[in-house]
Amino acid sequence: MTSTTFGYDRAEDRLWMSFDDGSPRLWFTRRMVSHLLGPMLQSFESTAPGGQGGASAAVRVALEHELAMNELMPGEQVLPIKMGLDTSSGSLEGEHLLCTGLTATFGADQCRMRFNTPEGDRGVQMGRVAMHRWLRGLHMVAGQAEWALPAPEWLTRSWLPDPVRALLLGAEPPPPAPDPGP
Repeated sequence: MTSTTFGYDRAEDRLWMSFDDGSPRLWFTRRMVSHLLGPMLQSFESTAPGGQGGASAAVRVALEHELAMNELMPGEQVLPIKMGLDTSSGSLEGEHLLCTGLTATFGADQCRMRFNTPEGDRGVQMGRVAMHRWLRGLHMVAGQAEWALPAPEWLTRSWLPDPVRALLLGAEPPPPAPDPGP
């Protein structure tokens, strides 16, 4: 699978996605990201494995998402999502193509997305674990952009412990635990 990275350009008010193969970055408008995190997710949810067990698609995909975010894949030695910053001027240095359309197909094992651009299509294929991580990364960057796009609870839930989340959000850190003494 080609590795992808997301960022936000405040001057353009667009998200971008770059590939590790040196091809041009794709620009995503708010409307396109809203489609990616909205109607497209319904199709993704409906293909979550385990339907014969009787649980709803929403319950199955939430469980699948939790496993994807918390378990390392075979051969993985580091956490799967890393946050980084790219300055506005830095994101403008490379070539960009506007994503004008998207088609996606989801199966029990594989997910395929084809991004339409004025210069041709760009495709990405990945397993469901990688797709969960890709969607989480996209949602996190949309959150940094302060776009406030609706998304299902399973995608928006924070995986950080409450004290760490409070520190990252600028809240007062929890008081230290009292010393139990002798």
